[in-house]
Amino acid sequence: MSATLTFYLKQATQNEQDAANAALDNVRDRALRSAHTWRLLAERLIRAEAIRSSRDEQSEEEEEDGALV
Repeated sequence: MSATLTFYLKQATQNEQDAANAALDNVRDRALRSAHTWRLLAERLIRAEAIRSSRDEQSEEEEEDGALV
């Protein structure tokens, strides 16, 4: 897990805790929106890393296939 992903997830968790402890509706709503955004960023990063990994593996396979010819 990358440091950035860990940071995103920590921020989301912190904002969820802030929302749970908020006395005002607007503060709770803001914290929940923020937590949702941090989770979206984390999901986007996970997808990007998976795509990058898949592309790297495919590149390595193509290089190996080229070396065998």
